[in-house]
Formats: sequence, structure tokens, C-alpha cells
Amino acid sequence: MTFPNIPPEGINPIEGLDAEQVALLLLASIAFEELGLAHVINTEAEKLQGAIGTLVDENGDPINPFIQAGSLAELLEVNREVEKVLRTVIKKEMLLQFKFENVLEFLSTTTSTTTTTTESTTTTTESTTTTTESTTTTSTTSTASTTTCDCSTDWDFFTEHTAQVGTGTPQPGIVDTAADICPDCLLNGSFFNFRFASNDGTVDFTFVADVFDVINCPGSGNENEMFVTGTGHIEDGAVGIDPGPYSFALHVNDSQNGVDLELFNDNGTAFNTNGFVTDPGGLEIDECD
Repeated sequence: MTFPNIPPEGINPIEGLDAEQVALLLLASIAFEELGLAHVINTEAEKLQGAIGTLVDENGDPINPFIQAGSLAELLEVNREVEKVLRTVIKKEMLLQFKFENVLEFLSTTTSTTTTTTESTTTTTESTTTTTESTTTTSTTSTASTTTCDCSTDWDFFTEHTAQVGTGTPQPGIVDTAADICPDCLLNGSFFNFRFASNDGTVDFTFVADVFDVINCPGSGNENEMFVTGTGHIEDGAVGIDPGPYSFALHVNDSQNGVDLELFNDNGTAFNTNGFVTDPGGLEIDECD
């Protein structure tokens, strides 16, 4: 397909971007990513149709009948592969939702800042600068100390699990992880770290979360789930994966009694747990009042 061009007409990045133009670019990037995901979903649907034998052309003739599953076992294997891809799509959709919410928050913050600046135009330059610095400091302190969460959880366990680096073959190994997300229902003080060491020694790294962007507790019948996104880093000395900054998507589910982690960088998915890592001692998500 032909991919649209950005920036949109009327935006000249050489002359600099204002807040509205930045928001338009961010919304356009979300739309393009959604378009790409739609193509991935359609491809997986056609893959399943081909395995079942219902993928036909406009004349009703089967398209490439040689890809049709020859047994129930083959059909179930295709179904498992489709399910894996769709799970990755769902995780990406979560990140796009968070990105969209951040754009809305950015627009709200920008509007508020513009209004404040307009109201202060009658003051001197020195006074305006001092007021801006004071407001920024107060806002930062408030965010760090009073941001509340809808749910909280913590864990500290060590267990065997099979995980995957990049697009490589899933490898058996050991997971050592600990977290305390939203202690006392406040974002301040949250931490999360995750170590995976393969049994053959080819992979060994520790990921540490630095920033928690969004903590989503769906509720309404899904009180047993928590979705967390943010950024962090893989520590120096890592084996089998490059150290440095990564984005993360974390799914916690106490009905599954475990956590599912995916790490991203500019090249895409760099690591995933290939399913829930189960806490041998039990895991619980607590609702906040």
C-alpha cells in the first residue's frame, strides 16, 4: 500500500512547531499505527481462512489450496500462531490508547499554560519569570506526592520460565522479579525490576523501571487485572540483549497469578515473557478506595 506523508500540509518543521501542530503530528502517528495493525489483523484472518480452506477468490475458487491444514493438529498449530500475533497486537493497542490519552493531557496542559501566560502579560518580565518557576516547582512536587492509583500490587519471587529475546526461539531459564506498584495507593515510591537468565547462559539481564507513565486498572468485572506502561533500562553487563533504555508494557493478573512483560526499543519488541510468569507464592491486586 501507499503510505501517507507526514507532516500534514501546512506544517513546516523548519520554522518550528507550535503546540497544536505537535498534537496533530502525534494524532497522525497514532492513526498510521492503527492502520498498520488493521493490516496485521486482516493478514492473520486470511491465514486462518487459508488453513480452514475458506480463502477463495472472486470466482469462489480456493486461493492456494496447498496451505490448507491436513489434520486437526495442523489446524490447532495455525490457531496458536494466530493467537500469538493477536496478543502482540492487543499489547500494542494498549500502548496506543495510553499514547492517545497522553496527547489529550498534553493539549489540556498546553491550553492551561497559554491562559496563564495571557493573564500575566501586565506584569514585568522579571516578575513573570519568577511566577513561572514557582508554578513549575509546585506542580512537580504535587505530582510526585499526591498522584493516586485505582489499584496496587506487590511481589517478590523466583521461578522457572520460558521467555523470548527479540524474534529468537523461546528459551527456558530463571526469572527473578520484585515490584511494589502504587504502595499505599500512591504512585510515588513505586518500583519494578525483572531479571531473566537462560539455562544455557546465552541470555542474562536485569531490567529496572525508571518511570511509570500509566497504571490502568480496568475494574467493572476486571478487578483482577492491572496494565502498566513506562520506561526503564537494562543494566550494563547484560548478555544476549543490549543494555540501555527501553519502554515496557506490563500486564498483571491475579486470576492467572502472574505477570506478563514486554520490552520495546526503536527496533520493536526486544523481549517478552511469552505468557504469564507465575508467582509460586501467589499474587494479589488490591483495589484502592
